[in-house]
Amino acid sequence: MPNPQEDLDSRPNPDETAQPSGPGWEGLIWDRERRRLAMLWRVILNLVLITILLIPTAAVGFVAASWIGISQFAAASVASLLAIVGGVLVSGFLLDRRPLGEFGLRINRSWWIDLAFGLFLGAFLMTLIFLVEWTLGWLEIRSQASDEASATAFWASIASSLAIFICVGIYEELLTRGYWLKNLSEGLGSLRFLDAKAAIWISVFLTSALFGLGHMANANASLISTFNIFLIGFFLALPMLLTGELAIPIGIHITWNLFQNTVYGFPVSGEDLGESLIVIEQKGPALLTGGAFGPEAGLVGIAAALIGSAMVVKWVQFRQGGARLQLSLAQLPAPRRTLFVREEPGIPS
Repeated sequence: MPNPQEDLDSRPNPDETAQPSGPGWEGLIWDRERRRLAMLWRVILNLVLITILLIPTAAVGFVAASWIGISQFAAASVASLLAIVGGVLVSGFLLDRRPLGEFGLRINRSWWIDLAFGLFLGAFLMTLIFLVEWTLGWLEIRSQASDEASATAFWASIASSLAIFICVGIYEELLTRGYWLKNLSEGLGSLRFLDAKAAIWISVFLTSALFGLGHMANANASLISTFNIFLIGFFLALPMLLTGELAIPIGIHITWNLFQNTVYGFPVSGEDLGESLIVIEQKGPALLTGGAFGPEAGLVGIAAALIGSAMVVKWVQFRQGGARLQLSLAQLPAPRRTLFVREEPGIPS
């Protein structure tokens, strides 16, 4: 005679038979545990939001540029900064359910120290490129006569370039190595067949590819320049991977561009943005110097990025006692019921 109690005891426990939660079809659209859209849709909507914000900021910027006499490029840079920072801030709150600091902007004393190192490193690497090319005869320094009447315009151009490169350094890093890299790493890391390390490196590959393609429409761009900027994307991502912060990449990006164009007179990503403190004429082989696109398209630029990568590792080892990949970049946040839950910081591994 069957024992009803045995039948009850032999029934499978729902908790034991439940399958591990994976993306599934629903997970491709909605993250039920964290009450937010899946990674792909967050990234797409972030770009849509930035585009929407860019329309009014650009319109106001161009009107202001004509009114106060600044360059259109400077106005576009400020507009892009406002749109991207605003877009990431709103996306982080509404779509990602996390604060801006989790995209590499946990700004404190340590963050400012790392920023200072990044600013030094970008200036040092571009100075090294200049000295190498000058020593090898690949460039000639030309004097530039200026009179008192042009001094105001000259320094206004220098100030405009400084503003442009500060804006570009912040918004390109925040979007590429901040929002995109974090979301891609998390999204790919949630897949069953990828571990955290693979997810992070695939994300670096994808964001660096987008970074390279984003410069493809620049003046004097080529397949070589696009590929080189793709490689430089890995260099700029490295500090984020080792520290989880954007301080060093932002610093490098700002002074790399500033010293490249405004100090030493090289084209920056194919563009010449105005006056420079030193006026040069390039004569070396384009494969090495980058030619009309600038050092980023030449082997000297790649060599500088490799040297810079080694210096970043040494700096992180000095500051943190070791250089380890921040696996927390690929870790999903704990499930939450509200937006206002304090999270523990990620643990590097």
